[in-house]
Amino acid sequence: MRPQSYRALLKAGGSLLVASSILLVAQPAFAGDRANYVEVAAWDTGYQAQYTITNDGPGTLTTWTVAFDLPPGSAISSSWDSVRSGGTPHLSFRNANWNGELPPGGSTTFGFVVVGLGRPARCTINGTPCNTLAPLQPEPSDALTVDSHSAPEPRTTP
Repeated sequence: MRPQSYRALLKAGGSLLVASSILLVAQPAFAGDRANYVEVAAWDTGYQAQYTITNDGPGTLTTWTVAFDLPPGSAISSSWDSVRSGGTPHLSFRNANWNGELPPGGSTTFGFVVVGLGRPARCTINGTPCNTLAPLQPEPSDALTVDSHSAPEPRTTP
């Protein structure tokens, strides 16, 4: 082989290595199933919340059960889009007959109303931790707000 052929081969091999690395990094952060908790509404004596069950693959999820504990003084008054069992402190919610099968990338939601102010703890989905994402908190912004009728004042540094 000529020296130019070796360089071309090395470049091609390097490009392939970089492309493979990018593909490995681009895989989803979760594999399997997860349940994410969101509070939809709250008031002085309780709140409404929901879990979104997501199948991050690789195969089809055929059934799901989300279980968690509520502290004493809090209880579920109603729930929907699931079959509830148990009672305070330990509750289980399994799929209804129409929302248990989730293909990779698929999701479904179930909700409930809690009387009391205790929040779910020790959540599991199909026996493993829920991998619940923390609620997003808005970050303070230093951005200038500019309306369409005026230009922003220039900033000066002391």
